[in-house]
Amino acid sequence: METDTQSNNLSKIIADYLNGYPYIKLGLKEGIINYSALARQISPEIEKHLSKKVNEESVMVAIKRYSDKENFFPIESNLLEHYKNMSVSLKDSMSFVLLQGDDEATNAIYNSMKVIRWDSTEFRFVLGSPSNKTIIMEKDRISAIIAGVPKEKILEIEDGLSLVSVKVHVDAFKNSNLITEFSSELSKCGISYMLLATPPEIRFLVKDENAQQAYMAIKGFSKRAADKLAEIKK
Repeated sequence: METDTQSNNLSKIIADYLNGYPYIKLGLKEGIINYSALARQISPEIEKHLSKKVNEESVMVAIKRYSDKENFFPIESNLLEHYKNMSVSLKDSMSFVLLQGDDEATNAIYNSMKVIRWDSTEFRFVLGSPSNKTIIMEKDRISAIIAGVPKEKILEIEDGLSLVSVKVHVDAFKNSNLITEFSSELSKCGISYMLLATPPEIRFLVKDENAQQAYMAIKGFSKRAADKLAEIKK
């Protein structure tokens, strides 16, 4: 088990290492560097310095601490209050379906949706084009809706998904960098996602195994906003 002293020592060594590479610091500031990938890259150098094996996860945590300590926080100060107060929720048991967009499949979908008694809080997303229809809903709802769709019209089905929803003040939503910042938080963790943005909410559809990490990444963004706001008000 890693002690606090060992952790602090590792953090200092990694900070010294990163300070010697301005292009890495810039990449961290711009949010274009994946923490996990960077940890794998620099671990051999850190091991040489310490003359012992290091845990890549510990290196990744130290890199994140370094980024936070360096105040790599890109949003405007007048939006910090909104980011501090934004709500983040997590919903599992979601499914994604891609259907052919012809009349037969479309009519089957909408006829099924008409007879369902929807709860006002239920998330349902249907996006159509001449060639296909994309549906994202709770798994049980998806099963009921596509029951009447001919199997040959179903192009793709994916279960085991979760929805991370972020609700922010409309003024913050107007910030053109908002989606980029949130997307960057997930990319740093190596998380793939589908983006669904409808003001004033932004949603990320992720695999179940990445759901908690995605949720904590967005929550961490909000906490950093709160910490930065507190620092400014001192």
